[in-house]
Amino acid sequence: MQYLSLKAHSKVYQFVLEDIYYIKTTSQHKVEVVTLGYSYAFSANLTEIEAEMPQLFRCHRNCLVNPNQIRIVDKKARLIHFRRSEIPPIVCARAKLKALLTLL
Repeated sequence: MQYLSLKAHSKVYQFVLEDIYYIKTTSQHKVEVVTLGYSYAFSANLTEIEAEMPQLFRCHRNCLVNPNQIRIVDKKARLIHFRRSEIPPIVCARAKLKALLTLL
């Protein structure tokens, strides 16, 4: 089982790779890790997370998705829908769409 470890203040959070739906940058140099039912914000760099977790796919310049959690890829709207309907869809960059489809 693989884990992603991120620090926030004096705490260290560990996320199981299978539980992560996506990681997205937000304002003020922070990333948001979205799991089922939870969303966590950390001061981190998306490029460093991508290097640490090559299983995650960069679908946009500001977002990494877990391919194991993808249910549908809408090619026309360029939207990635996840296995759980509570998780909102994510936009995939036009240049990354073909690579994502070959990955799945």
